[in-house]
Formats: sequence, C-alpha cells, structure tokens
Amino acid sequence: MVARIRSFALGVLGLLVISFPFLWLKLDYNFAGGTVKIAPNLQNGFDFFRNLIPVFIIVLVFALLNWIKKAAHLERPLNRCFSAIARISAQPWFRPVLLFLVLDGVFFMNDKYLGLAIMMGIYMIQAVGLNITVGMTGLLVIGYAAFYAFGAYAFAVAQIKIPGLLWWEAAPFIFVAGGLLGWFIGLPCLRLRGDYLAIVTLGFAESFRELMRNLNITGGDKGIGLSPASQLTPLPYLTLQQSKYVLVTLFVFGVVFIVRRIYRSPIGRTWVAIREDETAAAAMGIPVVRMKLFAFALSAAFAAIAGLLYVMHVGFIDPAAGAFEQSVMVLAMVILGGLGSIEGALLGSAVLFLVPEFLRDSDFLLAISPNFSDYRLLIFGSIMVVMMLIRPQGLLGSRRRQLEINPESQPS
Repeated sequence: MVARIRSFALGVLGLLVISFPFLWLKLDYNFAGGTVKIAPNLQNGFDFFRNLIPVFIIVLVFALLNWIKKAAHLERPLNRCFSAIARISAQPWFRPVLLFLVLDGVFFMNDKYLGLAIMMGIYMIQAVGLNITVGMTGLLVIGYAAFYAFGAYAFAVAQIKIPGLLWWEAAPFIFVAGGLLGWFIGLPCLRLRGDYLAIVTLGFAESFRELMRNLNITGGDKGIGLSPASQLTPLPYLTLQQSKYVLVTLFVFGVVFIVRRIYRSPIGRTWVAIREDETAAAAMGIPVVRMKLFAFALSAAFAAIAGLLYVMHVGFIDPAAGAFEQSVMVLAMVILGGLGSIEGALLGSAVLFLVPEFLRDSDFLLAISPNFSDYRLLIFGSIMVVMMLIRPQGLLGSRRRQLEINPESQPS
C-alpha cells in the first residue's frame, strides 16, 4: 500500500512538473517594443484541474470498488453470478425472449433515447465485426473505420447513380463489396504481424479518408446526402425513428447469431488456433493465410453494413466517419468488453457509447465542471487504464483469456 501511495504521489508530482509551463505560465507579447515576457497564469491551471474533477472521481470510484471487492472477498460470488448469467443466456429460449424485450422497448422510449439506441446498435455491429479479427484471430487492426466509411459511401454514391435505390436492395451488394475490399486489402499485408499489420491498416484508413475528401463524386469535405427516395420508409404503425430502431436491432441480433455460429464451428476453432500460436497452427496443416483473409473479409463486410445503417440513419456521410478516432473508439470497445467475447463486445459498446452521452447531460457534473464534455477522451483513457489494472481480461472476458493473463490462477 505504501509503495502504491508513493507511486501515485510521484505521478501527481510528475504531472504538475510537466504541465507547469503550459498551464501555469503564459506569454505576454509587447508588439510595440518587440518583447515577450513570461507571466504567471494561475487561474488557467486551476480551471484545468477543476474540469478534471469528474475524471478523478470516476477513477477513485473504480479504485474503491476494486478495494471493496478484494477486502470483502467478492471475487468468487461475482464469478458464480457471471456463471449463472452465462448458463441462463445459453438456454435456447433466452435469445428470442431477449429480442422480444428489446424490440418492445420501441414503445417506451422517446426519439432522443431511440436515437441513442440506434447509434449504440451501429457501434455494436462494428465491435462484433472487429472482434473477429482482434479478439478471435489475434490480428491487430487499427484502421477499421475505413470499411465502415466504405459501406456508407458505397450506398450514398450508388443512390446518386441509381435514383430511388433502397437500402435493402443495396445491402447484399455492400456486404459482398465490403468483404471483397477486406480481402484485397488483407491479401498483401496479412503475412505481417503485430504492430506492422496495425500500421498498414492505419495507413489504408487514412489513405481512404483522404481519397474521399478529394473525389468530386463523394462531395469532398462536404460529403453526400441521401435523396428522399432512398431514405427509410417508416414501417406500418411506427414512426421513422421507431422503424430505424427496429431495423438496427434486427441487424444486431442477426450479426451476433452469424458470428456466434461461425465462432463455434471448425472455422472459429482455426481462428483461435491462429491466435494462440500461428506457427503451431501452420504446422498442424491449418491454412493460416486463408483463414486470416476470411476473418479480415468477414470483419470488413460487417463494418460496411454498419456504415450502410449509419448513412441510412443520419441521411448524410462525410470523411469524418472514417477518422482515426472512430477506429480507436471501436477498438477500445472490444478491449473493454473482453477480447474474443461476443457478449463483451456488446457490453463494451454500450458502456463506451452511453456513459459519455449520459455524463454530457448530467446537470450535477456540468455544475462541477462546465467543460466536462471536452474531457471525454481522457475519461476513456482513464477507464481503459483502470480496467487493465483491475480486470485485464475485460468486463466479460472468456475464462481462457483470464487463465492466459493470470497463469498462477490455473489449477495445479
């Protein structure tokens, strides 16, 4: 405990030293005399750390919960609780009942919460798709947002070339086109591993975003809007927002069903073998490159479908959809939920999307920190660091991943 307190104090001291020239000092320019003076700027430093109070509170709550869990020996009861939930979710009746309950929520939410639920569902599709490559196959992909933007741009451009094109007519072609794009992008680079693969995918994402910014057909920086004829038509007895919610919910359950079936098939077991030891998998006769390409292509196809749902929801697409921040956000969702866990990807998406949205509208936090929304990325980083310390396998990480991270926990 003393060592931790000393480390924390040294970290705070280091933060103060590093931030001192930027937060506590300012430059006074005298243009008439051509001189520059350094003056103290204490108010700016105090305002900066006052805005960080909610971040410190969140980290403190996480640390306190971790201490209570260890002091009260709650690990075994929590594991039994998670095991009971897992057994219930494995029942054949659970998913149809859950789908019914989720769809039933369309009648109890207003347009604001329906909009949040729609965007959360789109992020869930992305997270489940990225989990195929990062969590199940062990391929570090950072430029995932490029495939997401590709699906959105593909539909936006297609409805210009084919007036009146409907989403359900374009969806199969966009799914196949996204998979083919993932296949061709992965073909020359999937022999790379680790950081090298991540750098290549990041370069592809940035190149694709710049390409979309410089093409006339994509509208450049202004983007493309959907024509009224190609936008979603409300379902009978439902509003437009409710129809979008129902559609995205069905897609989320459909994607989860497909990925779960594949993961439990021989293909899924080959992905796990490649993730655990690629050399050993190749020695056992597994076509490593082919299986990695299939994982990459399927992941890209689901991202393209998520892009189609996004442009159908907002009715507009611009190059910001393929920004680096989008890729990092989805990757953080997968890691927070638990690598290789489908339920973890869904939970991580819900947490990292909904928590900042609700915190943004919190009157209590805004009273403490008026500029609280400017520190959302810092909160993400803090949550990820705390999670790596408290639960490195993720919120719903698999038992196998937990044993890999903590070898001493394996039974003798």
